[in-house]
Amino acid sequence: MKVYCVHSRAFDFRNAYYKPLAQLAKATGHTFIFPHEQEDAVQNSQDIIRSCDLVVAEVSFPSIGMGIEIGWAHAYGKPIVAIFRQNANLSSSLHIITNDIHSYADPEEIASIVAPFLE
Repeated sequence: MKVYCVHSRAFDFRNAYYKPLAQLAKATGHTFIFPHEQEDAVQNSQDIIRSCDLVVAEVSFPSIGMGIEIGWAHAYGKPIVAIFRQNANLSSSLHIITNDIHSYADPEEIASIVAPFLE
């Protein structure tokens, strides 16, 4: 399974988001795409999203770019799992694109939230 990871740049996404998902990728053999793993990398995320099987969106911090990518995923009919840090202020629009919205208290919980969607 190919999983695209969407997020804002307004937090330490490499440690708090990529790290637990990279461990999940290693444990399961699924491919996780981390779009900002390399800072200067420019990618056509629309084409990547079109080719993926699942989108995982860390939605604790709103961003226009993330909203665009989530919109593409929704338009392409891709399943979207939204995760957010407890007590984050979420956009009510999320409920329009997915019913899979899950909170976590600690980044270590992210893998256990996402793992069931890989089956």
